[in-house]
Amino acid sequence: MKLENSFLHRIVQAVKRGLTPKPKQQCRACGEWFKSSQLDPEGFCRESNRWGA
Repeated sequence: MKLENSFLHRIVQAVKRGLTPKPKQQCRACGEWFKSSQLDPEGFCRESNRWGA
C-alpha cells in the first residue's frame, strides 16, 4: 500500500508542476500575452518588431 501511495503522490506532484502557470508578459505594441523569453528587453514581441511597432 505504501508503494501505491508513493506512486500516486508522484503522479499528482508531476501534474501539479505541469499545471503551474508560467509568468507571461503583455507586448507593449499589440497587447498579446507572451512568455518573457518571447519578448525583447523593451517588452515588444517579435511580430511587432518585424512590423516596426
